[in-house]
Order: sequence, then structure tokens, then C-alpha cells
Amino acid sequence: MAVGVGLVAMAPVPVMAQLRLPNIPGLPGGVPIPPVPGLGELMGDRPPVSTSLEDAKTELALLDTYNPQRVAPASQLRRGEHGSFVVVPGVYEYEAQSYCLHAGTHGPGQGDGYLYAPLLGKRETIVRRVLQNSVAHPDIPQRDIQLLLWAILSRTRFNDLSSDLQAAGRRLLTREDINDLNGGALGNIPPEVQRRIFAELPPAVRQVVQAEANLRSLLTRGNASYAEMERIAVLVGEVGMGEGSREVPTGRWSMHPSGLFVRYNPSGYSRTKVQFALPDRYTITRDTLGRITSVTDSQGYRSEVVYDDRIAPRPHPTDPQLVAYAFQSVRLTRPNPANRAQTEQFEVQNQGWAFTHAPRRAASNPVTLAAALPLPGFFTAQGDRYWDWARRGREAYDQQQAVRDYWERVDRATRDRSAQDIDDLTDLGHYRDGVEAATTGSTGDRVGWIADHHERQRGALLYAICVLEERCEPGSSRTYDPSGDVAVPGNTSRQRLGQSARGF
Repeated sequence: MAVGVGLVAMAPVPVMAQLRLPNIPGLPGGVPIPPVPGLGELMGDRPPVSTSLEDAKTELALLDTYNPQRVAPASQLRRGEHGSFVVVPGVYEYEAQSYCLHAGTHGPGQGDGYLYAPLLGKRETIVRRVLQNSVAHPDIPQRDIQLLLWAILSRTRFNDLSSDLQAAGRRLLTREDINDLNGGALGNIPPEVQRRIFAELPPAVRQVVQAEANLRSLLTRGNASYAEMERIAVLVGEVGMGEGSREVPTGRWSMHPSGLFVRYNPSGYSRTKVQFALPDRYTITRDTLGRITSVTDSQGYRSEVVYDDRIAPRPHPTDPQLVAYAFQSVRLTRPNPANRAQTEQFEVQNQGWAFTHAPRRAASNPVTLAAALPLPGFFTAQGDRYWDWARRGREAYDQQQAVRDYWERVDRATRDRSAQDIDDLTDLGHYRDGVEAATTGSTGDRVGWIADHHERQRGALLYAICVLEERCEPGSSRTYDPSGDVAVPGNTSRQRLGQSARGF
């Protein structure tokens, strides 16, 4: 069976940079290489889709503990152009039809984390058009859309596809797209050239090249079953970490260019649960020591604390920028569901505490005041107000490190950000943890709305990130079109997945 080299284009970009076919001056015995349509283009051009893990630059490790319970179905949102979602503040999810964009690699596996990356490559516009227009044509089977994508990625000539697949393609693509696909197709590569090229490819790349070439052959044959092509494109079973992989936990959030937060949980390559969130607007107040005293959202949900300065603050034993302060009172307020002109309140006294991060305070800052106190380490005595000190201390330290890692990435941008905005991001997580610890476990008829209140307060951390990223205006609506998104795995041996707004 003839093998097309056009599928070298599916190799990772760093590998592709090393694959320069002009190193083959001719065949053995001085026979020149015969002309091959598209081969010259392949040697120096971008692949049809080039998105890789290196393009996933907006992951948010500091949100790894953010697992919202109040999640609404995306179907309740209004739809915009190309089936995009018109998003108002909240957290939403839907089961998306997703697509293999990396033939010859393994499908998603248990525990694999996926990140957002933009759709990139020479055919990015055509691929995106297929995914966008598929929403308006729900009668076109998902399998036909996948076959069309495999044809595009393998540089198969459009006019060589089956009549049914051409009919689907004409409904999803423009005439210019089709002309482009016909003009950019590769001819067959002579067997001698194939062997010479394959011998110089790394094993992982050779596997992709072979898979794409086999797909191209089956697509032009016209009578192969979908199952045959799926077996070639999507490998099954366990696989080790590929070159350039990194550890990505399941459910990690990424910042989306539209100003949303998004994460992916695939079930195989053809179905992905997509969650996306748009934060509400929050107001944060502080006292003269820089400690957060209240957090209020636009709906009137408010938490406020009074600190008990009769109790000495306690510094973190391993991070001098963290100091714990005891609460004198914690009050939660919400609008009365029956009459929003009234409020309901829940209050606890002499319970709880929270860390405050203080890198930019004045000379009388909390760190300086607390530094003279004996370090208590991670041990507490019976009845100590700083109860749960060991667990909270470890979690606060991890949270600080996640914020520092995030800030190192964001700080490389040239945009100005206020010190207060940075402090809000740092302290909100500690404040939230303290308020939740002080009010969790309450009994009575308010348990439900207290849990709901906690959920809303967790969204303040997303708001703080949103402000720092300067990608959105929190609280206003946004349009989310997933057709330009690729879910890329932390394990580069796994499939990268194109997304769509079509529900599974």
C-alpha cells in the first residue's frame, strides 16, 4: 500500500523543525526523485494543525481545588452566531462532541489532564469552519465530520473523497476552502523515497506518519468502514509519557481568551465534558493592617469578619509572609429569597481564623509584629484558637506557591497591575478558607444557604484572576465559541481534541 508523507505534518512542531526532506538528494544510483505534488510545500510549511502542549500557556494550578457544585446546564444559555454561547456570570457545563486532531496517538486515558490551547496551523481556518458550521447542521453525523477532519489533516484531495463525504463537506465548507484542499493535496510518494524518509524519523513520529498515510489511502479508496479508520487513528491501551509531556491533573482550569475559565474532561476522543465559568463582580474591603474584612458579590451575598486582636497573631513556621489572625465574629448575609429588600444573616462568635499575606505592608505590618512571637510550629494544644493549624498551614503554603508560580507567568507581560489587585489574589484564598472553616458544620435550616454562600465566595478568586489577566470585565456577558479551542493533554502520547458547540 502506498504511504503518503504528507502526514509528517502531524508531528509535534519541535520535531518537525528537524525534519528537512531536502537532505535526500536522489535515489540510489543517481536516479532523481520524481516530482511529487505538494512535497516542496510540505518541507518548509506549517502543518494543517500545529497546536501542541507548548501552546497551552494559560493553565491555573492555583484553581486545582476549585470544584464548583452549583453548575448550570449550558443549554439554558442563549445561543449566538455559529452556535456560540452567550454567557452571563455563573458556572456551566455541557457534553460536547469533540474530535481527534492527532491520528496515530492514543485516545484519552483515565487520569489524563487536558488544557486549553488555541487552534493553530495552516488549515486552522478550514478546520474551525467545519466545527462552527456543524452546529447549524445537526443532521450531519459526527462520524462524517470526523472523517472530513481526518481528510483535511492528512492532505487528502477533496475530490478523491466518497460522494457522501463530499456532500457533507460542501455543506460545511466554502468553495474557496474546497479549492484550497484540492490544491494542497499531496501526490503519492514513491516507495523508495518512503523508505528513505521513514528511516530518519523518530519512532513516535513514524507512528503518526504511518497512521495518517493509511488513513489517506482508506479515504481515497472510498469503501472503508469508519471502524477501520478509527482503529488506525485512535490507538487504545496504556501508553507512557511522550516527549515534552508534563504533569497535568484531571480537571485543571485554563484562562480562555474570551475572559472565561474553562476545563475539559474527555470520555474517549469523541465526547468531552466542558465546564466554563464567568465570574461575578466582587467588592473587597480591608482594615488598617491590610486584612480582608468583607467580600460582597453583585447579588448582595456578603461575608464579613471582625478580628480578635486580644489573641496574638501566629506566624506561619515556614513562610514569613503568612500570619494567622483569630476571628472575633463571622457573619454571612444574603438577600431574602421571598423579599429581596430584606436580608437574612448567620453569625458565629469566637470561632475561626485566617492567614493574611503581607509582602507590601508598612513598617507596622503584621509580619513584623508577629515575628517576635515564639514559633509554635505545626502543633497546637487542646483548646487552642488556631485549631486545625497543621492542615491549614500546609494548604496555605501550597496555595502561596501556586500564586507565586502564577504571578511569575503573568508578570512577564508588559501590562501594569496595582499592588492591591495582586494582594487580593493572594489573600482571598486564605480568607475564604477561614470563613468556610468557621461556618461549616452549622445545623438547622440554614445549612443549605450557608453552603451556597461558600460556593459564591469561592468565585471571588476567579474574579481576582480575571482582574489581573485584564482579559475581561467581570460581571458582564461574554460570547464563548469553542470551535477555536483544542484540548491538549499533558501526556503528548495522547490525542489532542478539537472542540465544538454541538452537544453530544
